[in-house]
Amino acid sequence: MRRFLVFLLLLTTIGCTGRHPIVGRWKTVDKDGNESALYFKEDNTFEALTNGEKLVGKWNLNEEVNPPRLELVFEERIVRTLIKISGDQLMVEQAEEEAEYPDKFTDKATKYRRQ
Repeated sequence: MRRFLVFLLLLTTIGCTGRHPIVGRWKTVDKDGNESALYFKEDNTFEALTNGEKLVGKWNLNEEVNPPRLELVFEERIVRTLIKISGDQLMVEQAEEEAEYPDKFTDKATKYRRQ
């Protein structure tokens, strides 16, 4: 009985403190040494810092499809991406301008590291 209570307490603790793995700060450096960063917040807002420009918007993640689809909405634009989270790595495949979601990951996918 005691084991069951400890197990139940553990499950409750994990469920209450868990947050989505995408939440947090992510950073990448391109081949020319330029840094970009993404900061996903629990309230479904995000900040993107790239080329000295800061973008702020909302994010929506659809995990009912494989691979998951991430939509970034800012300044009346919608950027559709595929994502894959593996440990401290976030891989993002962005659609061409104003296109539907990409079909698959390519060698153009951006790889971010959790900060």
